[in-house]
Amino acid sequence: MSDPITVSLIGIGGVILGVILTEWLRKRSRIEAFSSLVYEKKLNIYEELFNKINASSELINETINNKELSKDEKFEIESAVVLDICQFTDKHQLYLNDEVIVQCCTLFMDTHNINAPVEDEPERTLEHLHEQLSNTKNIIRSETGVEKVNKLFSSITKAKHSSPVIEYMRALKKKKGDK
Repeated sequence: MSDPITVSLIGIGGVILGVILTEWLRKRSRIEAFSSLVYEKKLNIYEELFNKINASSELINETINNKELSKDEKFEIESAVVLDICQFTDKHQLYLNDEVIVQCCTLFMDTHNINAPVEDEPERTLEHLHEQLSNTKNIIRSETGVEKVNKLFSSITKAKHSSPVIEYMRALKKKKGDK
């Protein structure tokens, strides 16, 4: 084993392996550092989108319930809300999931027909809109990882909250099949 050629080959092999391993670790470290920056940016964008969806929902609900507005006026408001969301998602499409973009951009479309059914068009109801709004919020929570983090925190703290409202909410979730 003291053959100089064998020792030299083992030494060269060790140096090459060391260089490859060092390069791999350096790239991995760089990717991890970059990933945290991208995730933080992505989380901020999703948070802004979530807030935009909430604000838009309030405006659409007010519009739907305002009996003084004509169907055309409701359509104008709806169009402005949808355009605002579409412009936001276009601006941030690098960080947003395509399915989330489609869900958010179509969420408030055709809301001007709620409570004013049109012949040959499927009737949209306020209940359907609220269901889609809830789905959209859940999609955003899931996409950002916030849902998993909240479950992790709950499993760590083992907090068990209880009140009549919370019990009612749990019963509704169980009834819907959500867990």
